Amino acid sequence: MIVGLSLILLAEAVGQPVPLPTGPSPIVAEMANANYNPTNVTIAWTLSTATNVLQQTVSWGLSPTNYTDSIPLAPNVTTFQITGLKPASTYYIAVMCVQGIGTMGTNLIKSVYSPEIVWTTAPSDRPPPPQNVRVVSSP
Repeated sequence: MIVGLSLILLAEAVGQPVPLPTGPSPIVAEMANANYNPTNVTIAWTLSTATNVLQQTVSWGLSPTNYTDSIPLAPNVTTFQITGLKPASTYYIAVMCVQGIGTMGTNLIKSVYSPEIVWTTAPSDRPPPPQNVRVVSSP
């Protein structure tokens, strides 16, 4: 049974029909993008509590549950910066894990995807922020 699939920021609960592991899928916990960049975003998540997690995969695309890009990550990674995104575009992002079961961990089971995060990148024509902001006098 998958438990605790809750998303703190901008999400829809949408899953992929894949075999369930013996523990929960990763939980995407936050998005961090201080500069609101038009071509990248950094996501963070809570690791699955499943045992024998061998790999995690971050996936993203331009429509819900239709992930056109993905990257495999080590089992202990909890953040990833997605780069090369299109400006002013809405992306759907999710994370899943792969668990090894059996005596040698040779049987691989994929979790369902975490709930999706919906993220819209900044437009590319955004003006740069003011520079050299400073205090010129104080009381």
